[in-house]
Order: sequence, then C-alpha cells, then structure tokens
Amino acid sequence: MSDSKYYQSAQFHALRKKWYKKLKQEGFDDIEWLGPKGTVSRYMGNSTGAIVKNYSPEVETYFQIVVNFTTHYPFDSKKDYIIMKLHGEGHSYRSISKHLKREYGTKDMIACAASICNRMKVLREIMFEWDATHPDGLSYTRQLFEGYEDYED
Repeated sequence: MSDSKYYQSAQFHALRKKWYKKLKQEGFDDIEWLGPKGTVSRYMGNSTGAIVKNYSPEVETYFQIVVNFTTHYPFDSKKDYIIMKLHGEGHSYRSISKHLKREYGTKDMIACAASICNRMKVLREIMFEWDATHPDGLSYTRQLFEGYEDYED
C-alpha cells in the first residue's frame, strides 16, 4: 500500500482539473481556492488552527469584558464606541483604522493605527475601572490580565 494520499495522486489532479473546467464553463467562481504554491484565497485566511493557537481562558475573559463594557458603558464619543466594538469583535488596530478612515475621512488623527493603539490604552484603563466598580461590570480582577498583550498584525 502506498504512503501517498489520494488527493496527491495524478488521478485526483486530473479529476479535479476536469471538474473545475466544467464549473468554469457553467460560470461558477470558486472564492475558496488553493493555489499551486500553497497560496490561498483571502476567504481562507483564518483557519481554526490559528484561532486555537491564540486561545486562552484569559483572552476569552478579556473579550467578554470588552463586549460587556461596549454594551453597557455610556461612551461620550461615537469613535470610542466604534473602536471598542470593533476591538471586541477581534479587529486589529489597522482594521479599525481603515474603518474609521472610511467613516470619518483620512484627516482625522484618531484614524491612524498608532492613535488607535494609544486610545485603546486609555479605553482599557477606563474599561477595567468600570468593570471593577459598576453594577453592570463582570467584576473580574485586573490581576487576571497582567501581562496581557494584544495580538496585532
């Protein structure tokens, strides 16, 4: 018995080529493609493995606090609310910056990624204080998050 997998065989590649040709003739556009050198479409960027690799109970708890804070805190600024909402959804500072630039234009200084990072430091302090003292807070201790680092691109 051979050690090679069926999907690595010439027979499989010929069959796949035949079916892709049929699909293309019918107008099908595969958005989740795998290129010849291992490149993938942008729709296949985050695999479950990448998510699991960065998972920890502390990070999960942190994002529960972020979502709770975003839901209940009376933000003075719509920009701060958007920053926290997108952060709670797992967006990077760069992604948040692009969203704010679309929303408010490129001349707004809060829309650059470095400003997002600096503003997040302030908002995080407000969030931890609010969480510890407000009745709607989850009351997790700040010590749980000592050394927490954002995973950013």
